[in-house]
Amino acid sequence: MLGRRHKDFAPDERVIVRFRTNPRVLILPIGIVMLFSGVFGVMMANLPSFVEPWGGYALIVIFAVLLVIFAVNPFLRWAATSYTITTHRVTLRAGVIRRVGQDLPINRISNVAYTRGLLDRIGGSGTIRITTSADTSVSISGIPEVQDVYNLLVDLIHASSSSRY
Repeated sequence: MLGRRHKDFAPDERVIVRFRTNPRVLILPIGIVMLFSGVFGVMMANLPSFVEPWGGYALIVIFAVLLVIFAVNPFLRWAATSYTITTHRVTLRAGVIRRVGQDLPINRISNVAYTRGLLDRIGGSGTIRITTSADTSVSISGIPEVQDVYNLLVDLIHASSSSRY
């Protein structure tokens, strides 16, 4: 389950959609891993005999540290970030070690806008900017099917404002 547990929601609250950002954010870390792997292989194959075996061990440790920094860390950040839209709120949750969260009540959202650059359109994603009645705004980048999410939010805001009057 991506977002908060159902017991954390109000009894009449329903989860409409849960999503993560577009996995295209992992393309660069995958490319870096491939590059590091190639460099690591060449360096291990050309390691001078007078530094063996300790030179090989040092290269393995360096490769492992670089792998964690440039591949595992971005993947964990991507996997630990989720967005949930319910009938009452938009929730944002992120963090691997230190979890942070933000709830934006639907009835407090005053404006929703989206943008899609060229790469966003190619990747099938975009950025949504949500502004609340307190003039705070949140931008969420890399949202898959951004226009559908935008339309959903607009419909929820309209339904929320209609039910208040």
